[in-house]
Amino acid sequence: MSFRNHRAALPALLLCAALAGCAGTGTGYHERTVLGELFLFRQGGYEVEQLGPEDYRVVYEAGMSNPEARSRKFVLYRCATLALEKGARGFRLDQPVDLVKAPMPMHKLLYGARVRLLADPQPDGRLVFDAAQVVQELDPFIAQFR
Repeated sequence: MSFRNHRAALPALLLCAALAGCAGTGTGYHERTVLGELFLFRQGGYEVEQLGPEDYRVVYEAGMSNPEARSRKFVLYRCATLALEKGARGFRLDQPVDLVKAPMPMHKLLYGARVRLLADPQPDGRLVFDAAQVVQELDPFIAQFR
């Protein structure tokens, strides 16, 4: 096969590779990036928005093939790592991690939670978590999707 024939086949090979990536196990655990949004097949991932000094919104954009439980764990894990990054020992969810929007363009699901970082995570009848404990428990699970 000549070089000319190889060059003509390149677009078809790239399309096959892109489609094969979409047919995988769903969106992995990573930050959502602007570059990822420019591609034909969006990559999804987590995003954090600061709402106040201790308040954040954590959102995870998942592919349709991501099981709901996995997407919820991704949000919970990001909440815990965010707390530790900001020097907090724990966090409280103002509501359970829930589906915010579905379906989005390109067949994505959006899971989110509003989070308050806590210096001392004392149980108070709400959804309060020790950040280090959440990270320790979910690390082996999350490692599969990095």
